Amino acid sequence: MKNRLSEIRCNKGWTQAMLARRSGVARSTITEIENGNIVNPRINVAYKLCRSLKVDVWDIFFED
Repeated sequence: MKNRLSEIRCNKGWTQAMLARRSGVARSTITEIENGNIVNPRINVAYKLCRSLKVDVWDIFFED
């Protein structure tokens, strides 16, 4: 499943390291999600990313 994590992060002008610090999610996990190697992250990881980016889970992980 394609996700929009990289797009949303970049639109905010954040690096992966910045998102990692703000969300508490390891940068390596963020990289794996953005590269499509993790297609179904744990709910707590998805929640932390969404909360940090101030977006809904649908905005990142689901296509129209």
